Amino acid sequence: MCEQPDNALKGHGVEAYALDYPPSKQDGAAQPQRGRSESPMAPEMPKRLKRALREAAMAAHEEELRRALIPLDAAFQRWRAGDVGSGELAELVHEFHDGPARELFKRYNYGQLDLAVAHAIVAGILDRSCLPGELVEALGRAIAFYEERGQT
Repeated sequence: MCEQPDNALKGHGVEAYALDYPPSKQDGAAQPQRGRSESPMAPEMPKRLKRALREAAMAAHEEELRRALIPLDAAFQRWRAGDVGSGELAELVHEFHDGPARELFKRYNYGQLDLAVAHAIVAGILDRSCLPGELVEALGRAIAFYEERGQT
């Protein structure tokens, strides 16, 4: 089983690598219907590749969420030690819910999965060697887009 690198964004929140991500609905951008691959970066995919894309997106979402939760876990540890009050901890949970958790949910549930997965590959969230070669090939244009922009 491929292990995902844990050092790419160590100590950084979601905002550290969400720069220059494609526009969201709030930005006034037209959004494809959920579950459709209508991105200009990747042509229509066969079902087996769509399935692989969804699986890669789920893995990327899980890894990004895990990384984003690390600072919150540290806050809970400080709370248990008595170094942080309950009100402060509740505020941190609220900020996490309204910030990184929400952005990740939107990225992987309402965005274009091919772009999200390509970004995760370039950012080191997903190891491209652990993905089906055919999927990496299908995402080639989107991967090149993020590599050219230096989105790591």
